[in-house]
Amino acid sequence: MPIEIRYIERTCLQKDAFMKMIKKYHKLNHNIRVVFDLRINSYGSHWWDGNKKIHIIRINPLYCKFHHDENNPKGVRLGPVAEKYRIIGTTLHELRHAQQKEELGYKFYQEKYESVKAITNPYVATWYSECERDARIYEDEHIEDAVTVYDSACEKQ
Repeated sequence: MPIEIRYIERTCLQKDAFMKMIKKYHKLNHNIRVVFDLRINSYGSHWWDGNKKIHIIRINPLYCKFHHDENNPKGVRLGPVAEKYRIIGTTLHELRHAQQKEELGYKFYQEKYESVKAITNPYVATWYSECERDARIYEDEHIEDAVTVYDSACEKQ
């Protein structure tokens, strides 16, 4: 399936190496578009366009450049290596959501999968959902290998 990458020049990444990394983890039956979009208010997001049959992954490269916590609400600027890990990790996370959508079909959007009923705050309920937990585990299990694939592709160029 075709992979399209838009606005990668907004990142510290090399397009060909990033494409090679995505191809290794791209286990999808439909097209995929990765957009480095400054308009989203999180690290990344996944959206399925059913009309065009394409997974759209948006990653905010500015958000990925900073570490935010309660002590540093404005964020602390990450170095280029940490930024690379953050962007690749976010990509893996969103690719897992795309895989979940394809595996589960419409069940992917069921409240049972998307949130935790016992938590009343909707953002927190989503954060601890089965869907998010699975994507974070997938990201953590594959980040080291994905960065190695990316780095080795950079060295060959």
